[in-house]
Amino acid sequence: TNRWLNPELKEHTTEILLDETDAPVSPGDSAEVEILIDHLTDVLAVPVQCVYSRGPKNFVFRRDGRTAEPVEVELGASNESFVEIASGLKPGDEVLMSADERLLAKLPAVDISAAEIAGRSADAKRRGPAHNSAAGRRPAKPPTGRTSRASGGGKPATP
Repeated sequence: TNRWLNPELKEHTTEILLDETDAPVSPGDSAEVEILIDHLTDVLAVPVQCVYSRGPKNFVFRRDGRTAEPVEVELGASNESFVEIASGLKPGDEVLMSADERLLAKLPAVDISAAEIAGRSADAKRRGPAHNSAAGRRPAKPPTGRTSRASGGGKPATP
C-alpha cells in the first residue's frame, strides 16, 4: 500500500474469525486482504496514473487527433488501479497514460493562498523529509565503492 499515491488510504489492524478451513492457519499469522465495500457498474474510469493534480483541481490529457489537451475532471470512487471520472470526459474519449514536459507545461497554474502553503508545510513536517531532500537521501557509498562489510566476516573495526 502506498499512502503517497492515495492519501485517503486507511489501514486497520483487524481480527477475524474463520469458519473451518483446510489451510494451515496459526494464531499470529498475517494476511493481505481486500474488502469489497462497493461495486460500481456503468461508470467511466481511467487508470490512476492518467490523472494529474494541480492544487485542488484534477486533469487528464485527452487526445484530440495528433495532439492532447488537459481537461479538468471531477473524480469519484477509486481503488489501487482505477479512478472514476464523475465529470469532464465522455465515453469514447481517449486519454494519455503519461505526459511529457511539453504537455505538463499546458496545465494551468493554480493560485495557492498563504494559509494553504502553511498547511502543506506543516503536513510535510509531519511526514518527514521528502525523497529528494538532503535529509532524506541515503548516505553516499564509501570511497572504496563497497556497501557491505569487508571480506573475512569479522566485526567492523571501531575507531
